Amino acid sequence: MNPQLKEVPDMDTKTRVKGTQSEAVAPGDPAELNVQFFDENDQLVSLADMPKQPYFINFWATWCPPCIAEMPGIAKVYADKKDEVNFVLVSFDTDFEKAKAFKAKKGFDFPIYRIAYDLPDMYNTGSLPTTILINAQGKLALTHMGMADYDTEAFREYLEGLQ
Repeated sequence: MNPQLKEVPDMDTKTRVKGTQSEAVAPGDPAELNVQFFDENDQLVSLADMPKQPYFINFWATWCPPCIAEMPGIAKVYADKKDEVNFVLVSFDTDFEKAKAFKAKKGFDFPIYRIAYDLPDMYNTGSLPTTILINAQGKLALTHMGMADYDTEAFREYLEGLQ
C-alpha cells in the first residue's frame, strides 16, 4: 500500500455526517438519488436513472493532492467492478476542461462528472476527497472523508456486499 494513503476504516463503523442544514445522515438511511450531474459530453445525468446497483461516489479536484493520490487505486477498482457498481467521480474544478484533460493525461477510463445543481445536504461534507457508498437498495452505506486506499481485496468484498 502507498504509505501516503490510509485504508478505509472498518466498513461496519457507523459513520455519521452532518449536512449543512439537515439532521445527521447515518448508514442505513435512504440516500438522496434525485441528484444531477453533467457528464463529459455535457449531458445531464441523474443518479436515480443509473442502474439499480451500488454507487461509488467520489468528490475530488485536480488541485487536491490527496484526491490525486487515491485516483490510481480507484481506477483499478473501477476496472474490476465497473459492470457491478455505478462509479460517479465528481470534479470540483471550476474549469471542467482541466479535469477532463487530467483524466486523459493519466489514462483513467472511469467517467467523471461536474455538479449540475446544488447538492443535497448529505453530499456536502466540506471535505475533499469524500467518498460516499450507497447500496443497491438506495441506502447510505458509508461516507468517508479524506483519502483512502480502495485498491484492496477487503474493499472489493465490501462493494460486493452492497448488492
